[in-house]
Amino acid sequence: MKQRTKRFRGNVECLAAGAVRAALARYSLLMKPASAHDRTARWTRGLLSCGLAAGPAFITTFLVEGATRDQYRPSRHPVSSLALGPRGRIQTANFALSAQALTRAPGASGRRP
Repeated sequence: MKQRTKRFRGNVECLAAGAVRAALARYSLLMKPASAHDRTARWTRGLLSCGLAAGPAFITTFLVEGATRDQYRPSRHPVSSLALGPRGRIQTANFALSAQALTRAPGASGRRP
């Protein structure tokens, strides 16, 4: 009984592997390979890199800005309070650039090279 089950299971696995190979062969005929040197691929990679760098850049900017401000306590004041005052343009630019980088990165993940 065990030998029959083992033989049957082996045949099913062989058939499944053959079907997968056939499907991959059909797929490779329909799709052209992606080129890493293509202009759209470089653009997509650049947008994804911007999204990846946006978080650490945002955090670094507000930590440095908060450390240089007198009377700013991170436990008491929100990060958005750094946008007030004479040096508020730095945090406002930080918000704007981080938002741009983060909103463009998901669009890049849906692009096709």
